[in-house]
Amino acid sequence: MADEPRRIITADASKLGVGQNIGFVEKLIHESAAAKQILKSDNPEARAFQEKAIMHLDEARAAEKQGNAEAVAKALNKAKLAIFMGMRLVGGKVVKDKKQENYNKKRHSLESLLAAHKRIRKENESGQDSRDAEVETHTQKRMQEAQAYYDKGELIKAGDVLNNAYLSLKLSLVKLRDGKTLVRSLHFETREDEYRYELRRNDTHNMLINTVLKKKREDPRLGKLMDIPLKEADKLRTEAEQQAGSENYEAAIKTLEESTKHIIRAIRMAGIFIPG
Repeated sequence: MADEPRRIITADASKLGVGQNIGFVEKLIHESAAAKQILKSDNPEARAFQEKAIMHLDEARAAEKQGNAEAVAKALNKAKLAIFMGMRLVGGKVVKDKKQENYNKKRHSLESLLAAHKRIRKENESGQDSRDAEVETHTQKRMQEAQAYYDKGELIKAGDVLNNAYLSLKLSLVKLRDGKTLVRSLHFETREDEYRYELRRNDTHNMLINTVLKKKREDPRLGKLMDIPLKEADKLRTEAEQQAGSENYEAAIKTLEESTKHIIRAIRMAGIFIPG
């Protein structure tokens, strides 16, 4: 008598487990992303496997009503095998379609950013700097390069080219929006004014590293490489500030220029085009 309750509990638990398994397979066949892709596809073989999976699922339900757990398990295994076979037939297409969709989104975003860059460059008083237009030319070339990869089916390479072109253009756009396009002026009233200009130029590049390229720098391997020139840039920046503090602005200007060159080197190490 003492064993009877335990047999009832075990049976209930087993029945619950069977029901859960049937529910899982049912969602796999009808509601999963791959199952929906099979329905949308023009692959008759994949659809045939899905129909076969549905048939085995019906067999599992019938076996469940008869209390035959072993038959339920066998039918469900056959159903899963069939739907996985169908998924395999369209799986490559699902992945390819997703990559193509991502590529088209990236390209659309880049085109929009390029249009904004052209507009702001023309509105900006210092927008005649040839380096601003150079970024736009670079972007257009990279878009052509990405499209060539795309046409050959090399979607990952195509996406990477667009990503780097996007970051390069965004770097330039941030400077334009800030109204501080880095134009080399030939006329400064004093050496201190020229030093202030170079200080602002250095600040702007540092800001780009810490905002636009933040994710790039977080990459362990790439971050270590970028840190080498950036540490040197910080060291030179400190040296320039000390020189300016002694009113040796001529030396401070040259030191700041070297500091900024190291920051630009770090940006380029990240695979991002930046003129200057």
